[in-house]
Amino acid sequence: MKYEYKVIVSDWEKVNIECNTLGQQNWELVTAYSSARTNCCSQTIPTVVLIFKKSL
Repeated sequence: MKYEYKVIVSDWEKVNIECNTLGQQNWELVTAYSSARTNCCSQTIPTVVLIFKKSL
């Protein structure tokens, strides 16, 4: 079976929205891991890397 994969880097507060939106489009969450990015003011912003798959 073949799959299409999608990777999204999401701010921590938006993870549920991203998962719900893609779930409605038949994407399945494969894994998620926490990360961080730095904004323009050198502040660390907590993020989550989400990896989804969908059957082709």
